[in-house]
Amino acid sequence: MKNIIRKTSNILLITSLLFCSFFVSPVRTSAKTLRDIKNEYQRILNEYNQNKKDRQLTQAEINKIGNNIALIKKTIEDGEREIIKLNNENIELAEKMDEKDKEIKRILNFLEVSEGENVYLEYAFGAKTFTDFIYRMAITEQLSDYNDNLIKEFNEMIEKNKKNTEAIGKKNKELQSQQVKLNTELAKLKNQANKLIEDAVGQEDALKQQAEIIKMYENDYHCKLDEDLSVCANNALPPDTTFWRPTTYGYISSEFGYRLHPTQGIYKLHTGVDIAVSEGTAVYPVASGRVITTWSRYYCGGNMIFLQHRINGQNYTSVYMHLQSMNVKAGDIVTKDTVIARSGGGPSTWAWETCSTGGHLHLSILYGVAGTDYVLFSSTYNSRLINPRQVINFPVGAYYYNRTSRY
Repeated sequence: MKNIIRKTSNILLITSLLFCSFFVSPVRTSAKTLRDIKNEYQRILNEYNQNKKDRQLTQAEINKIGNNIALIKKTIEDGEREIIKLNNENIELAEKMDEKDKEIKRILNFLEVSEGENVYLEYAFGAKTFTDFIYRMAITEQLSDYNDNLIKEFNEMIEKNKKNTEAIGKKNKELQSQQVKLNTELAKLKNQANKLIEDAVGQEDALKQQAEIIKMYENDYHCKLDEDLSVCANNALPPDTTFWRPTTYGYISSEFGYRLHPTQGIYKLHTGVDIAVSEGTAVYPVASGRVITTWSRYYCGGNMIFLQHRINGQNYTSVYMHLQSMNVKAGDIVTKDTVIARSGGGPSTWAWETCSTGGHLHLSILYGVAGTDYVLFSSTYNSRLINPRQVINFPVGAYYYNRTSRY
């Protein structure tokens, strides 16, 4: 009976261990060397240099479009002056048309058009002498021709006025089309330039991080170029056995996972948990470890610290964001009781920090080592993230008031 109980207990224990391993065991990776890290640095550097060339080409395009904008602007100004000229011509034409209309009416009234050509004939045959008859015939012919010419001029003025009006409408449409094209080109160019600048900022940060990691493995861990990093670095990394909460009080105000971003207004992955604390609260490591790198004044995350840990034989990275101040630098050894930073996050503290709405600490936990197993804030970074609740005991929906109590 005792043997059966003992076997049953062993089976339950093994099942429990397998269950826990299935949910929280880190991703296993092939061995990496210092050469791999340097190759990664070179890859990022090549991308950065290409980005620089693209930015130069974009600037050349900006200059080219700037010249086009100046030409379009001049064309628009010329067109506006032409429209004013056409409008003035129309005003003059309208005045002339009015005068001609009045003159035609005076002649028609004089000749009494309703009686046709009889008026001309009566005037001509009323002459007393032959010479007077010739004179009167010439006068009536001139009056008739002048009347016809007035009507012709009047019709021509109407046609010219119509053409000018059509020209003005066409010119307005051309100007509007040019303006739309100009705005489209400017918007496209602006987006392209902003994307290149944003990429360059990320590449500069990644290069800084990789350079610090290379220095750490070479100078602190004394790793050889083709030596397995997990072997040469393990002896220099202080081991630990458990995770601790990073502050002495607080509560989880935003969980790990997809959410509506509080400042960007889009659904995206929240890479850790937010711990609501007052600005200036002491921040501790979640375990003993070494500082991998620090970032300052990042547009979305503010001041940040990245720590490497080896807990129960497994490598982890912890990330602390929105810091008011940082007390450590790359390469520093820390214990769980080292005050590595003070919390920040409030918009009154960092007006340039666009991804925070109030004082808090953001904490991310990842499997592996930054710069070795993944590059910060890349697709490989996201694939290594875990919910901090998997390894750190936080209460649900309530405050904690120390770093050790179990909930």
